[in-house]
Amino acid sequence: GTAVSATFTYLRRTDSGYRDSDDSFIGLTARVIVPLGSGRPGKVLVQRGNRTFDLLAQPYDRAAGATPMPDWKEVIIVEMTRGTAVVAPVDDPAVRELASVNQL
Repeated sequence: GTAVSATFTYLRRTDSGYRDSDDSFIGLTARVIVPLGSGRPGKVLVQRGNRTFDLLAQPYDRAAGATPMPDWKEVIIVEMTRGTAVVAPVDDPAVRELASVNQL
């Protein structure tokens, strides 16, 4: 019991295992590791700081028709919905439009 208590005290003190809010992923690029398909999520790897996270991913509606989803290799996270990344290809015009709006 003492070892478990000490471990949790350490984890709380150092924020080990702590995950920032989902919004902290928005705008980051990610690598697709399980292709997205219509009606089923894929999976992406995203680097934030010195940690790598794997997240479920679904396509951003306005980007889904531009490039076939199986061809998406690198994406940008445009939104987070209940722990799932909403992504679009980095070179998609919809992403450029979002980036220009976010710069205002």
